[in-house]
Amino acid sequence: MFRQKREIPSSSLAFIDVMSCGLGAVILLFFLLDFDPPAGDQIAKTEAPAVSSPEDREALEAERAELQQLIARYSASVDDLADQVSNALLNKAASDAVIVQQPSAVDEGPSIARKTITNLPATGQLIGLEVKGRRILILFDISASMAEEKLIDIITGLADASGARLTAGPKWAQARGVMSWMLENAPDESQVQVIAFSDVVTPITQAWVSPQIALSEYNAKVAGISPGGGTSLGKVLEHVQTQSLDATDIYLITDGLPTQAGDKLGNLGTLKNCFNLSTSKSAYIDGACREALFLSAVERFEKTSNARINIVLLPLEGDPKAAFYYWAWASTNNGVLFAPARGWP
Repeated sequence: MFRQKREIPSSSLAFIDVMSCGLGAVILLFFLLDFDPPAGDQIAKTEAPAVSSPEDREALEAERAELQQLIARYSASVDDLADQVSNALLNKAASDAVIVQQPSAVDEGPSIARKTITNLPATGQLIGLEVKGRRILILFDISASMAEEKLIDIITGLADASGARLTAGPKWAQARGVMSWMLENAPDESQVQVIAFSDVVTPITQAWVSPQIALSEYNAKVAGISPGGGTSLGKVLEHVQTQSLDATDIYLITDGLPTQAGDKLGNLGTLKNCFNLSTSKSAYIDGACREALFLSAVERFEKTSNARINIVLLPLEGDPKAAFYYWAWASTNNGVLFAPARGWP
């Protein structure tokens, strides 16, 4: 179903490493200058050393050859350091950019006017993101992990029974901002539905409405929504199928692979290391189970859906395979995967 993963090289150089490389290169350049022969008329004034015997002559030649090899080695080192500095700067710029899989042209039915996307940051982190479609369905992950990026902060937030710590999380503020941005930039002629989900499904809009009405309903309800619970991609996709929503474009705002099953477990029983998903919602779930939950939910959904899939993936510590799986799902449905920079929009 998915394409083979390609390994993307990344630089391990931190900022201090880059500065050290630059300083080292400068030092080596000065070192090399010490070995440069005198130029111009200075050569004529330089007296040749007296060579008294063939043995002395051979020793001088050997020393000269050794110095030439040393110069060549240091020159190569300077070139390597320059390349490392250049690659480090390029990787730093790339890490602040967004992962984009450009969509192919698809049949959307009647032509729909597009709004010009506003409020893009000056650095253009989300170049290419366009909210479009005749029927736009936005699935909004409101699980506990949507509050914070680091696991320790999520665990600390869960310890607060009031939910105030998770609600005040910076990633939750970003997620709400992304949700508002999508509704503000949806075409006026489109119909929109918004569904929030964690381990339960909570519709924000009750029917297909205009983007303006969807934004109004979302703003009225968002203050009462707190991140909490696990993530059940299966349940929300099963809800979409059960309600026959027939969306042309689906935008999923999430941060990682699911942690809980839907009502239909699929073939998860074949994984011996998984816990009993039907009875234990609080048990530990490992990476293999999360991948199985994702594949089970998506494969069932894809049997009946023709929607274009677009993913906005927020950061989450300890879930390295999420980007690949969501990118694969989006790319096989002519959609895009976006990983917005921190603080956007």
